[in-house]
Amino acid sequence: MYLQDGSDELGCGNQDDESTTSRVTIAPPVSHCELDQWRCDDGTCIAAHAVCDGFPDCPTNQDDEKNCHDIAGGGCPQNTTRCGESRACVLQSKWCDKSYDCPNKADEKECPIDSTQMKCNSGNFACNDGVCLPLFKKCDGKNDCLNYEDENQEECRNHETVYQAQGIAVSHIDSTWFEVEWFLPKFPSSKKLKFITEVCEVESRHCWNGTEVAATSYKVESDEAAHHVISPYKMYTVTVYAKDGQKVFPPAFYINVTTTEAESSAPYGLEVRQNTTEDLIISWKKPHTPNGKISVYKVYFSPPTPPATIESDKETLIISNKQSDPVFLPGINYTFWVTAENGFGEGMSSELKSHVYNGEVALIKGFKLEGT
Repeated sequence: MYLQDGSDELGCGNQDDESTTSRVTIAPPVSHCELDQWRCDDGTCIAAHAVCDGFPDCPTNQDDEKNCHDIAGGGCPQNTTRCGESRACVLQSKWCDKSYDCPNKADEKECPIDSTQMKCNSGNFACNDGVCLPLFKKCDGKNDCLNYEDENQEECRNHETVYQAQGIAVSHIDSTWFEVEWFLPKFPSSKKLKFITEVCEVESRHCWNGTEVAATSYKVESDEAAHHVISPYKMYTVTVYAKDGQKVFPPAFYINVTTTEAESSAPYGLEVRQNTTEDLIISWKKPHTPNGKISVYKVYFSPPTPPATIESDKETLIISNKQSDPVFLPGINYTFWVTAENGFGEGMSSELKSHVYNGEVALIKGFKLEGT
């Protein structure tokens, strides 16, 4: 078919004169726009701030200027809601549908969360806004959730009271034991509740239950027969289960407890040697059980009497022979030992190591004599 306006031949090219025609490629509409853009019905992306600005920007249907908030006209069209500060209006059915329709994305903000998908622990329940609250707050006559769904009359009609320890805290603590206490709101005197303390060492993830008690406090200490050990400077996670007869209620609260520091065991593997420059090199290994944070090592040597000491923040010390008094003399047998110090104090001494200095006179800088 031949069209009189020649449009059927546009873009086909002309072997005799390439300049008389142009080759045109039409790009497919964009299906996804950037975060700061809005998508027109034909797929074109325009700036989000251009929607409902009074100037059409979408090339086909000018849909960026439709469904706009108009004060004179009574606001948004029927069945639509204004997008916050934007003048754009979006169908109410499109709000909170997990797809952005407002240019400022207001339609997907502050949407209710499906509480069944929330990951609260077993001792808590989820409000619609995602906040986790203790089970004892549900149906307690007080509105705790933002939208009061914790006091829903239908759900509360057959609700069973939940008992949970509250205010768990450490009352006393030492390096090998600690005591925790808690409280419960008033409950019927007919209820003879018992409590079980659960302890977990954080590092090893070893957990165990304490003895069932009626009191609202419990002393946690080692039970070597059961292989439950409370060690110095260790972190433990503690919670308390409430028990009503045979029914055990899941806990709502957990606390972390770190025991105090204690005397460090001895550094080990002590070595003393001289290198080619005749510097004295002293090295050792960190204690197996420092029982705290080591702040400094103390290196002792004798003679003199009382022994001299030099501090080091590492597991090695190099003593140069080019410094000031006192002196290491050739042929003299010196005895060395090391201790580690933490927040508790100075720990146990390492094994003794003897060394006969066989080089030139070695001079020590920064030493001090014990007792002076």
